[in-house]
Amino acid sequence: RKVVDCISCHSHVATQMDPLHNGIPGYAFTSPKCLECHPQSTIPGIDHTAYFPIQAGQTHAGISCITCHPDRTHRTVVDCISCHTSTETNPLHTGIPGYAWTSPKCLECHPQNTIPTINHTAYFPIQAGDAHTGITCSSCHPNRLDRKVVDCLTCHPATATDPTHTRVGGYVRSSAQCLRCHGDSQVNPVSSHLPFAILSNYKHYRMSCLVCHPVPRTDKPFAQDFNPFDCLSCHSKKAMDDKHKSFPTYSYQSTSCTQSGCHQNGRKP
Repeated sequence: RKVVDCISCHSHVATQMDPLHNGIPGYAFTSPKCLECHPQSTIPGIDHTAYFPIQAGQTHAGISCITCHPDRTHRTVVDCISCHTSTETNPLHTGIPGYAWTSPKCLECHPQNTIPTINHTAYFPIQAGDAHTGITCSSCHPNRLDRKVVDCLTCHPATATDPTHTRVGGYVRSSAQCLRCHGDSQVNPVSSHLPFAILSNYKHYRMSCLVCHPVPRTDKPFAQDFNPFDCLSCHSKKAMDDKHKSFPTYSYQSTSCTQSGCHQNGRKP
């Protein structure tokens, strides 16, 4: 009963089937080939460009469906490694964190049949000796189709991050906020914020870091530039003008607040 004949019935003649399968890799006018793509008597209507490019001009153009989809009843099962051997791929992935010679791992980094060429140094340090060395790509980039989606929280749980941020103003537990303050994987302790002190006995203690430093970096727009600072968003001009009437060198500018010698530590003279 395992021998099935499709092509003798229902007018399945080659003159009708061949034109309908023009451009279908691996097509042949045989009953086994019919069952490979139509095991449930349905006509596949998948636009393959939305998943993995196989059109003319692509690396995988012309490869038969069954080569990549060995389970004819479950097309989401994909096989890459029958064609891409370990002796071929292992040397090419030396030093790639999380690499494994498995089909799911292939698709994690090559979902669009492309070879990533991003120099990670310009984004976030993961080189040898850095805190995030050796972490798998998918740990930080859970969405294999959008590498800009970054997850910090899975590896850094609240039990670890919340206690270390008790003195940090504006702390929010979100991956975007992590990158905003730690764009170089660096940690800037509150105690090192000198000469402008923000310790517990100073007025600006637990003021939001991003309110005082509102400018993003030009090289890493997702991270904050902690060099420029803004005093004026909290200290209105009218209030400051009234308080400084007797100071002839007074100027309503953020840089003047600290560089005039009056408030370099965040306190009144």
